[in-house]
Amino acid sequence: MEELINKYKKMINELLGNPSFDFNEDLTTNLPQKPGVYRIFEKENPGKAIYLGKSKNLKNCIFYDHYKGDKIASTLKRKLIAGMNMSDEKEAMHYLSSKCSVQFIIIENKQLQTGFEHFAIAILVPKWND
Repeated sequence: MEELINKYKKMINELLGNPSFDFNEDLTTNLPQKPGVYRIFEKENPGKAIYLGKSKNLKNCIFYDHYKGDKIASTLKRKLIAGMNMSDEKEAMHYLSSKCSVQFIIIENKQLQTGFEHFAIAILVPKWND
């Protein structure tokens, strides 16, 4: 168990040390079509995550679901609209593009990805995760 916790700690440090990318049209060039875990945060407060998730395809999830998608495709958009009293998906998209950035770590192993996601949520306590 201790070995796994130490591995997760190293992965959190890697995630937090990875480059961050702004939400804009160029974001797709920086996102791989690979599985992994991602962290979305406000640029003004980079130490505090607003949302953390995992995906089989980081590019599709982050860009097409969370950024461009609607509230049906994106749990984050649903929570932003309800929790921040936004009028619609366009307002949530504007919030992401003007205030937020994303970081990610590629994790191919599904079991490791799921375990790390839960560990990272417990440690980083993102605002919009349940």
